[in-house]
Amino acid sequence: MSKKLLTMVLFMFILIMFSVNTLGSDLTLPRNQEYDMKVPCLTENNSLCGSGTVCILTILYNTKETIISNDTMSYNPTFFNYTISANNLTKEGVYNTYINCITPNGEYPYDAFNFQVTNSGNAIVSNNIFSVGVMVFLLFITIIFIYLSMKKISDNKYINFIARRSFLIVSVFLMMWDSSIIADIAKQTGLDVNSPMFAFMEIFGWIGYVSIVILILDFVIRTMNQYKIDKKKRRYGDQEWEKKKLF
Repeated sequence: MSKKLLTMVLFMFILIMFSVNTLGSDLTLPRNQEYDMKVPCLTENNSLCGSGTVCILTILYNTKETIISNDTMSYNPTFFNYTISANNLTKEGVYNTYINCITPNGEYPYDAFNFQVTNSGNAIVSNNIFSVGVMVFLLFITIIFIYLSMKKISDNKYINFIARRSFLIVSVFLMMWDSSIIADIAKQTGLDVNSPMFAFMEIFGWIGYVSIVILILDFVIRTMNQYKIDKKKRRYGDQEWEKKKLF
């Protein structure tokens, strides 16, 4: 069980590194203020798109609510622009932007990025950095607890079993906590909550709950059975019951 948990901890570390790489948005805008979006359009040879190019803009709020759907952007020799009205920027959060273009010679320039809307217009990054710090700390504590679950804690077999099993249960709980923090950060950075990543993390959470229940039930059953064996050993002697140790 402990070796499996160490493998899961490694997976959690990979998820944390992914979360660190998705902390920020490309742009931060103030809420309830008009914004003139200017985006360059480049062809395959990195030259500016010509006047015959058509660029279509779509913006989604938190990957679900459509704010702008397939609107045509205005051409400028150095960029394409679209004025986003204040009425479309009333909610704080992450907005996903998709721009699809077609040039007269049949090329299809494409761009996709996120921008963040806050009340002040200042990026909210500190909360995510704090969350990553908490995740790393929890991961460190989890590794320590898994290590302790494999060590002898006390000469008293009951105390030893209780302590080791408790370390395992707390380790699983901390990993579930880390997973929920990663999911929160991913949502704040605009990842699709319907993506396979979130589905896997939901399964991971249920596995954690089931594992904790199994560990607790196994702990209770084995402790009670061991107590019965010890009680009979005291009554009939050690020889008959020595082979029936449960921990």
